[in-house]
Amino acid sequence: MRHVNTTTTGLLLAIIIALQFIKLPTPVLGVIVNSIFIFATLYTSHKHAYVLAILSPIGAFLTGTLAAPLLPLVPVILFGNIAYIYIFKCCKESSYLMRVLFPALLKGFLVSFVGYSLLGYLNLTSTLQWLIIPVLGIQFITAALGIALAEVLYRHIPKPNSN
Repeated sequence: MRHVNTTTTGLLLAIIIALQFIKLPTPVLGVIVNSIFIFATLYTSHKHAYVLAILSPIGAFLTGTLAAPLLPLVPVILFGNIAYIYIFKCCKESSYLMRVLFPALLKGFLVSFVGYSLLGYLNLTSTLQWLIIPVLGIQFITAALGIALAEVLYRHIPKPNSN
């Protein structure tokens, strides 16, 4: 089963990178990528999802999906992705509302607050501060919709036999 999980994670990473090259609109790409993180958590394990959470913002920068001036936000997005997966893992047995809203709110807050703080530390807030509110909204909405989509996919995609 370990090889199946590793293979699945590799395929999910390939999908993420391919979608980043296509340059889908940010909200659409965000929902898909967040759903892949949660799907990986449910289908394989949170450890495999963490691999995707770490590599996807790096891939976003390398493919140009994340604009060059936002390079300092790569670790912030990475941290937000990991927190998102971890909180979902902790809430996955909770009510639907709790497992959708809590991880999404946390991710939106972390990416926005920590990102704004980092940009302030780097003296970039005056240039990029207008991005924080849209980033918060986009992160929250795409994270919440990503959980909803991942749960639908997980219910409809059969898990391979462990034989």
